[in-house]
Amino acid sequence: MLPLATLAELRLRQGREDEAAQLLEGLEDEPEALAALVRLHLARGDAPFARALLDRRDGADEQALALRGAVALAAGDLDAAEAAAGRLATAGEGLTRGDLRAEAALLAGRVAVARGDAAGAEARLEEAVAGFAAVRYPLEEARARLELARLQASTGSPLAVGTARAARDGFERLGARRDADEAAALLRELGAAGRTAVRGDRDDLTVREREVLSLVAAGLSKGRSPTGW
Repeated sequence: MLPLATLAELRLRQGREDEAAQLLEGLEDEPEALAALVRLHLARGDAPFARALLDRRDGADEQALALRGAVALAAGDLDAAEAAAGRLATAGEGLTRGDLRAEAALLAGRVAVARGDAAGAEARLEEAVAGFAAVRYPLEEARARLELARLQASTGSPLAVGTARAARDGFERLGARRDADEAAALLRELGAAGRTAVRGDRDDLTVREREVLSLVAAGLSKGRSPTGW
């Protein structure tokens, strides 16, 4: 992946969309930047444009499946999102990829939430949390926990506060600002304290960013990076 596209992905993870957009300027025709561009427009709530970008991509690899599922869910096409989750789960089993299975479980859980299937959603989201923890994808694990906390809050579960706190703490450790704010907002709605860390505006690279960019420089960026980026 292009170093600029990789850094844009990381900025999106941190909720720094304007910076990601600046990094992606002029890369619209670069295949390596397409996933970041799709996620940027999804984050901005423009599912139709995200779908149009994705339709320019040939093939149906695992990353494309995850992106198509996310776009379908954002557009309210639950059948297409559910189908994408199923194909992603099948790919995960066939390739013995725990990350793909966890991503499929998260997508399926989100679909179940949208369908009002609380029991099914809880089972799939718990599966996603465990799956991402097993493969050590902390951001994806925290995002799955936040989805689970929201579901638990909606059903009045006493577990919601603890789950939301675990998600918030994970986001704060990773510098994922927008996600941490969302977890903190949920905690406040539940009558608990929100943020624990002082928010900063550091522009230097985080440890994780330096690690990823080092992998790019070493030519390893096409390895098993999380499909949920």
